Amino acid sequence: MHSLLSRVPEAREPFWRVLKKTRSENPGALRIIVTLMTLYTHLGPFSRFVIREIDRRIEALDHSVPAAVATRVAEPTVAFN
Repeated sequence: MHSLLSRVPEAREPFWRVLKKTRSENPGALRIIVTLMTLYTHLGPFSRFVIREIDRRIEALDHSVPAAVATRVAEPTVAFN
């Protein structure tokens, strides 16, 4: 948890606020809240990585496919009324 918060500093303040509130209002949920917040601080940066990778691959595909072929593929083959 500490290493994740040091890698995602923007999550530090909301994390501690939620942790303090949960500890005072519902200590039984503390373990679950910490688990969910740890997942969130991991998945946030991971999701940005995945989006960058998908964008990079789409860009590579856009440059490797001739424009005429890309236009034909993008056109719908079935008309819906």
